[in-house]
Amino acid sequence: MTVTHLSIYGDTVSIIGDYISIEYGKEAVMRLIAGSKQRTVYQYLEKQIGNIKLKKFEESFR
Repeated sequence: MTVTHLSIYGDTVSIIGDYISIEYGKEAVMRLIAGSKQRTVYQYLEKQIGNIKLKKFEESFR
């Protein structure tokens, strides 16, 4: 959904991707760390797909 790659090593989480995708990927990881259920985070990302596409579209004109 966010077209990012995660690398987890010990207490470190690295997110690789474009800036916009990283924003949403980070929010998803933070929600999981805070104790949200995987299903809830997945639903959050599904709802944000339109925002992600719009931001990427707007970014292409900069």
